Amino acid sequence: MLENNSVIVSVFKDNDGELQFFGNEGNISEEDARVISVGEILQINPTLKELLEINAGSHTYR
Repeated sequence: MLENNSVIVSVFKDNDGELQFFGNEGNISEEDARVISVGEILQINPTLKELLEINAGSHTYR
């Protein structure tokens, strides 16, 4: 997602409150994961702020 500048299409919030953002890429692996701050994600796309309030254990799509 970050390397390809693809659109973020879904967000998952795990039970610990950690967020995972996903683009349209297929065949992603754990090695493709990157750790960045929520602030950095919001600099890339400020409209994601509304998705940050989802409940732990939830997955949302846009």
